Amino acid sequence: MSGTFYTAGKIVRQSLPLLMLLVLLEIIAGQFLNTSEKILGMSSVLMLIPVVNGVGGNIGSILGARITSGLHVGYIEPKLKDRNLRKNLLLSLVLGGSVFLIMGIIIFVITRIMHFETDISIWRLLIIFLASGAILITVLCFICVASALYTYRKGLDPDNIVTPIVTSVGDFIGITSIMVMTLLIGI
Repeated sequence: MSGTFYTAGKIVRQSLPLLMLLVLLEIIAGQFLNTSEKILGMSSVLMLIPVVNGVGGNIGSILGARITSGLHVGYIEPKLKDRNLRKNLLLSLVLGGSVFLIMGIIIFVITRIMHFETDISIWRLLIIFLASGAILITVLCFICVASALYTYRKGLDPDNIVTPIVTSVGDFIGITSIMVMTLLIGI
C-alpha cells in the first residue's frame, strides 16, 4: 500500500460503515442467543460465552495485528502462498488450541478442587468449551487472513478493518458454535 498516511477522516471513512454493519451482526448474535431457552437456562454453558468469545477475539486480533503490520512493512506479501503469512496463521491456530486446552484443564481442576456444581456434567461442559473454541479459532483465523488480504489489495488500510471484523464476527461464531455443540451433545 503506497503512501500509508493516517488521518482521522480516512480512518472514519474506512471504519464507520463497517462498524455500523457489525453492530447489526452483534444484535443478531444476541437475539440468536436470546431465542435459545435451553441455553439460557444453563448457567454453566452461559458462562462459557464471554470466555470463548474473549479468547477467540484476542487470538484473532493478535493474528490481525501481525498480518497488517507485516503487510505494511513488506514482511508479508498479500498472497495466500506467502510463507510468513502461513507461518503466522499456523502459529495462531496452535496458540488458540493451546490456550483453550490449558483453560479447559484449569476449568476442570478448579471445578473439582472447589467442588463447584454444574448444571451439566463437567465432561460435557469441557466438550462444548473445547469444540466451540476449536471451531471459533479456526474460522476466525481464516476470516482474519481473508479480510486482511482483501482490504490491503483494495487499497484500504487493514488496520481499520480487520480487528472489528474479527471481534464482531467472532462473537457471532462463538455464540453459534456453543449453541451447535450444546445441541450436538444432546443437552
